[in-house]
Amino acid sequence: MIKKAISILIILSSHGMYSQSTSWIGSLGGKFADKATSSAIDSEGNLYVHGEFKGTVDFNPGTEISTLTADENKSSLFILKLNRNHEFIWV
Repeated sequence: MIKKAISILIILSSHGMYSQSTSWIGSLGGKFADKATSSAIDSEGNLYVHGEFKGTVDFNPGTEISTLTADENKSSLFILKLNRNHEFIWV
């Protein structure tokens, strides 16, 4: 599967999440327009990313594949969780 890069932009909320600087950036995606719309880091350092996608997307930034498939003609929402080491937990 060809991965199309999407930026993971850290937009932290004040709802029990805290801000921290990051030196890591990753990419994931599919062949259609995918985008992250918000993200947050919890007190244990887990990263949560919310966004939308179309078609089949590999959400695992590592070497393993974790895909979801949605309609190619309309956007579907996702919530992704990565641990403090930026490893895939769930989507």
